[in-house]
Amino acid sequence: VIEAMNRACICIGSDTAGIPELLDDAFIFKSGNVGQICRVLKYVYRYSDYASIAKTNFERSKKFSVTKLDNIRETIYQEYKAYLDSSTKQ
Repeated sequence: VIEAMNRACICIGSDTAGIPELLDDAFIFKSGNVGQICRVLKYVYRYSDYASIAKTNFERSKKFSVTKLDNIRETIYQEYKAYLDSSTKQ
């Protein structure tokens, strides 16, 4: 999904894994719920400003660049390591 967003594609997705944090609620459906998938597809079809959706997706995808994610992972790792170091000293 992030790769498609980075290419300014209009994306829809299910409510599983990390997809909901990537997309606006209007583009999310309950996994396996055909009625909700149809609702989202109809919404996208009727939406008149595709350029706005594409721009939003492109801009939002920048928050998930490899460098930014690596920095977040490194911070989490260092915090966890510090926690383990402090708990073994007790």
